[in-house]
Amino acid sequence: MDKAQLANLFASLHLPKTGYYIASGGALVLYGLRKRTNDLDLYVTPELFAKLSAEYHIDPTDTDEYNSYHIKDGRAQILIDEHPEKSSIWLNGYLVETLESILKFKLWRNAPKDQPDIAKIQNYLKINKDNVN
Repeated sequence: MDKAQLANLFASLHLPKTGYYIASGGALVLYGLRKRTNDLDLYVTPELFAKLSAEYHIDPTDTDEYNSYHIKDGRAQILIDEHPEKSSIWLNGYLVETLESILKFKLWRNAPKDQPDIAKIQNYLKINKDNVN
């Protein structure tokens, strides 16, 4: 999904102003480092997870290898973070994962599909080292 589709999906969730952040590919789209992403990854507080769980009938035993829960026909993944404010910043009206946090995960996972993102993030951080996060 592109930036407009991502924004529409996010808006459809009717989330509060805080208690979450957009992570991974969705964050990279919002940073302008990617044109598209496959889904919307959201880290949410346990309290917000409880609300979403009730609203979307999330089965707490139905997770993937990253302990994420899928909603909106698999277009959104929900993960729990006790302190989302520690890994996020405001960017164009959205709370998004910091580039440093995304880079750390992608370097750890080191999947072939992550290599273009790693290069783009490292280049962006190098060029904008005084203005990022």
